[in-house]
Amino acid sequence: DLWRHSIGVAAGARLVAAHLGQNLASDAYHAGLLADIGKLAFEVLLRDQNFTSTHWSNRPFNVLEMEHFGVDHATLGAEMARRWNFPVTLVDAIACHHRPSQAREGRLLASAVHIADAAMMALGVGIGYDGLQYGLDPEACKLMIWNEANLINLVEQVIPFIEEADQVIRLRRSI
Repeated sequence: DLWRHSIGVAAGARLVAAHLGQNLASDAYHAGLLADIGKLAFEVLLRDQNFTSTHWSNRPFNVLEMEHFGVDHATLGAEMARRWNFPVTLVDAIACHHRPSQAREGRLLASAVHIADAAMMALGVGIGYDGLQYGLDPEACKLMIWNEANLINLVEQVIPFIEEADQVIRLRRSI
């Protein structure tokens, strides 16, 4: 699910940023692909958890992240990216992809990723309990010259990328 979601966000972020130039669109793709990298670190720690217990059900993931780890996946992912010497704009976009108006250096990237993330949530790719509560940041929409009507078109354009990711996963499993 994380792979499908990341591919969808990457492709979507590239499409959202395309009108601002090829370089930004390419950077947006990478930011979208890596936006949830912090979740991989959490996954290792959460492998043995029983997610059917009432403690885990019907609770937003960001609340559980803070409760169990004292940090959310965006902050953790940004720290990982910083330690890997990624460009500051990419680190900022990873850190602020849920709240792009707080980005300093990577506001355009964070905004493109944020909008693409919302599209994936609307599509149901990577959706959790809190996915339907994911609202678009109005400043991000203004900055990217975007509105909710564009979201439907974006979802339709991203579906082939997700289907291709599914094929790659099926191919790897058969090898």
